[in-house]
Amino acid sequence: AFITGMKEENLQKVLEGIREAKRLKLTPVKINAVLMRRFNLEEVPDLVEFAAKEGVEVRFIEVMPVGGTFFSKEEFVPVKEALRLIEKRFGELEPVEVKKRGPAKSFFVKSLGATVGVIPSVSEHFCASCNRLRLTPEGKLRLCLMSDRELDLKSIIRGANYDREQLRRAVVQALIAKRSVNGVEALESLGCSRKMFSIGG
Repeated sequence: AFITGMKEENLQKVLEGIREAKRLKLTPVKINAVLMRRFNLEEVPDLVEFAAKEGVEVRFIEVMPVGGTFFSKEEFVPVKEALRLIEKRFGELEPVEVKKRGPAKSFFVKSLGATVGVIPSVSEHFCASCNRLRLTPEGKLRLCLMSDRELDLKSIIRGANYDREQLRRAVVQALIAKRSVNGVEALESLGCSRKMFSIGG
């Protein structure tokens, strides 16, 4: 309720949505949880247990300095700390080989027969394996959450002489530019000026 600004009873709708997604075989279903020291750190093992019972994967993400007041050194929790809490309650974790490239690292919790993921977005930058792009509501292609570089696709599409090849070339150039976005730039900039809800997923 605090995070979303919605009523507490809406949690039940979220849980029903998770179960419906599984029923419709929209799998794998993954639940993201942003780690914050005074907000949910003590709930990490409970979230793992919940995910195991529901047959979904929970992924813990380090809070990122993305336009807002949530990020602070006091609240920041490295994913290694969360993994230690999980091991303390459930025992040994085995690294899982992930076929698809992406920012998450996965581990198998033997005692639960479940998989848990972590995304070390700040403590271990994963730029070399990042395959994420975001399209903002204004039609801008954003290369990295922690960099303000954007490509205005909307202006290209609405241009007088637009053709698909022009758009394709622009996206290819953006992908080439993405290679040059690195963790040093991201961390030194300490985030971006936009709030997450204005960027999109």
